[in-house]
Amino acid sequence: MNARGFLSKFDRREVVTLLLFVSVYLVLELSQIKLPGLYCDEAHDAVGTLQIMKHVSSGYLQSIQFFGRYFPLVRGTYHGAVGSYFILPFFLLFGVNIVSLRLMPIFIGILTLVFTYLFSKRFFSQKVAYLTILLLVISPNFILGTKLGNDNGSIMQMMSMASLFCLLMWYRKKKNILFYTGMFFLGLGIATRIWFFWFIVALFLASLIYIKDINEMIRKNKLNYFNLFLAGIFAFCLGAFLIICFNFKHNFITLRYILSHAGQSVEGVSNLDYFNNLLIRIQDLVVLLKEQWFAWVIVGSKGNELRYISRNDLCLWAFNLCLIWLVFSILFIRKKRDIKQRKILFLLLLVSFIFLQSPITLRAFGGSHLFILFPLLQLVIGLALVDMVNFFKGSKLLVAVISSILLVLIITDLNVIIKEYSRHKETGGGPSYSDSINQLARWLKEKEIAVPLAMDWGLCHNLIVLTDGKVRPRTFRYIEESGIIEPELTLVRNEFIKDLKKEIEDRDRLFLIFRAPEISNRDRHDDVLKITKETNRDYIEEKRFYSRNGQLIYLVNSINLLTDK
Repeated sequence: MNARGFLSKFDRREVVTLLLFVSVYLVLELSQIKLPGLYCDEAHDAVGTLQIMKHVSSGYLQSIQFFGRYFPLVRGTYHGAVGSYFILPFFLLFGVNIVSLRLMPIFIGILTLVFTYLFSKRFFSQKVAYLTILLLVISPNFILGTKLGNDNGSIMQMMSMASLFCLLMWYRKKKNILFYTGMFFLGLGIATRIWFFWFIVALFLASLIYIKDINEMIRKNKLNYFNLFLAGIFAFCLGAFLIICFNFKHNFITLRYILSHAGQSVEGVSNLDYFNNLLIRIQDLVVLLKEQWFAWVIVGSKGNELRYISRNDLCLWAFNLCLIWLVFSILFIRKKRDIKQRKILFLLLLVSFIFLQSPITLRAFGGSHLFILFPLLQLVIGLALVDMVNFFKGSKLLVAVISSILLVLIITDLNVIIKEYSRHKETGGGPSYSDSINQLARWLKEKEIAVPLAMDWGLCHNLIVLTDGKVRPRTFRYIEESGIIEPELTLVRNEFIKDLKKEIEDRDRLFLIFRAPEISNRDRHDDVLKITKETNRDYIEEKRFYSRNGQLIYLVNSINLLTDK
């Protein structure tokens, strides 16, 4: 189908409505695009982009060299560097800065809205599609989570909805190119983050309710199962090229890593304790549904205690009500083998199978892992509300109640966004997201401090990007992993002291970047002070950096040869 034929499927009113939703989305995203400050993980992919542009290996991402350029493969053992390539056109067009970096996930968010709309409209109805998009564009977690590109959640959301739409259209149109495109998107998703595998498994299992229809469609169109499967696997591998290439280069390290941590994660989480892990994931889901996950971006956290300043409990109650309604509809309202019954069942199975896999982790738990659910969670609410209105259309009172719930939901979500943005302006973001990182980056660049030692987490990738690669901190710390206890912790600490001593002895002057003790779980000041005395060096405080509301965030100290020498 050519572009004109595709666009002819949309009437003018539909296009205007979609543009209105996208405009609201862009206003909410762009109004504070520079706030909060640049987070370390957010900038990780951008480091890979810089090494492509500057013909220099960053040393922070596994790469391959091709035509004199270093192309990143992965940003971790099981995290592909897909985002590095998505950021590239934005850096080339708008330069290397926080605005161009955040324009990438914001643009991906537009594609997520479009694919969510297309799938919802074709699978359910236009009313469901409109309502789902509306719920997405006013969701605080979707707005802030997309802008910050948290754990590449925005990319995976887009890949999930794009693959759903392509595979649905393959089933409807019987054109194999749509099947191959859907498989490519699935491969790209798994190359982005390994836990996209949850979506692939859930999609396969949920699709089994349509297996007879799919088999009949393939038989009627005289498609060759083997050729279709082979070409689909090829398209999937093409999408997953980065992670596959990395594993061939490094003896299938991702697979070995997964197998070695299948029973217990690297941070000591037992995957065998499934039901306790499931309770933790339920708590994460509750936080997400209350639209409060990203509130900690504003106020920060100490240890594992997150403090929330805003939330919307109505979102949780609305989701629970809608979920109960859809289950009730399947069991008692819809007739057996009803077409809409199977559609509702497919959606609920897809969401359930994704969530039921989430208690198994390779590292630790976090609400951002569940971001892949977000378009689907809004789709559950949108579908249920439309279904309720259709069912109770004879009762004006009940329709008015349902409409009122939706209106209050929209108002309260927007109120959460306004509160969060207000706090952003006041504080510049919580400690890990503070925009005081901009001051630190400027100072290091002006002083030409090219290779400082970062003595805490989160002081590396963001500084590289903010200085356009002119400052390249070395992360120099020991980590108290949750699984490390005495005497192993003492051994790790002693190794840190030994390495730092050697670093000091090799340089006349050394700059160290710290987080303020009040916001760091890994305070190194006592150890460093002890080492400087043992090595007969001066230990000088060079500069302090504060947040907008006066909280100490960063310190830069230097270790120097004694002045009397």
